[in-house]
Amino acid sequence: ATSMAMGLGLFPVYLFVFLLHWPAIASWPIDYIPRSHRASCLSLASEMDQAIGGYFRTRLVIASVMGVLYSCGWGIAGVPYWLLIGMLGGLLGIIPYASGLAWLAAMLLRYLGLDNGLEGIGDVVAVFVWPTLVYIIVQETDDWIMTPLLQGNQLNMSFITIILAVFVGGAVAGLFGMFMAVPAAACIQIYWAESLSPRLKHFAASS
Repeated sequence: ATSMAMGLGLFPVYLFVFLLHWPAIASWPIDYIPRSHRASCLSLASEMDQAIGGYFRTRLVIASVMGVLYSCGWGIAGVPYWLLIGMLGGLLGIIPYASGLAWLAAMLLRYLGLDNGLEGIGDVVAVFVWPTLVYIIVQETDDWIMTPLLQGNQLNMSFITIILAVFVGGAVAGLFGMFMAVPAAACIQIYWAESLSPRLKHFAASS
């Protein structure tokens, strides 16, 4: 929990510093690219830039829809502060699967909203089952509908590739890795398709 909290706290700082210096970061490598390869490298970088921009735009759309769905579902389930927790879940949805933190908060608030604690199966269902059901429905909607339709089409990546990239990114760099995994995978895919794969095919054909 401490690691995730630190990741969430430090990520906006990393993002701010990165965006603040982005023009200098983007223009700095150009002078070091050989002139014979500069045009192809800049074209490849432009495709990667479009893919990354498309990822963030679609992720914001998905997060907004998730926030509305969470708010409506947890409001029906009787979770206190349902609008705040729902929109927080949508905001965390920018990072795949990070909205699970809002799900835990929804169950805790529902429990604290009880007058005398857990008293019978009805309270158990109200505290654990309904908030969890809302989370599962929204998350599955993201996994099987919104992510494949929006991000998959935008990045030309399959659902399995996106999920695998998120898991690998999370294992390597935590929440920041999960956030950057899909754009990184999209850039690797573009580099493979536009540069590496043609070279390997040419080498295989000439051997």
